[in-house]
Amino acid sequence: MKIIFDSEELLKFEYYDTLGEFLRMKCFIPKDKYGCYSTFKLESNFGKIEFNSELGKKLLKFLYDSKTKYESNSDEYLEIYTLENFIDDYKPSLYSNGEINIAWYWDGDGTLLFNTDEFTIINRDCKKSYGWFLIK
Repeated sequence: MKIIFDSEELLKFEYYDTLGEFLRMKCFIPKDKYGCYSTFKLESNFGKIEFNSELGKKLLKFLYDSKTKYESNSDEYLEIYTLENFIDDYKPSLYSNGEINIAWYWDGDGTLLFNTDEFTIINRDCKKSYGWFLIK
């Protein structure tokens, strides 16, 4: 049986946890591991995004703009991030397959973000399957 996935319906009813976990399952491999926790390997159609590219800057702004970690102007931090002078634990990873953009970093708890043309959702403690929220 083929199941059709409708992100608009999930967003309409605020099923952000379902949407986030579906995207995690769809993007990370192997499927028996928990994406962005026990595996950081993505499907082969994902490529790395440069921090200083237009898409890279957009994803970094989404990651750091919700200000749960940093209490400062995100543009100021973007300038630092584009220079790639992160400490390893906070260094973000940015990937895209042209349809789904993914960003994450670890600071004790993992932050995982999915972005499309239609929405952006984020989980600030991505070892859990709940706690996803819409930021766009």
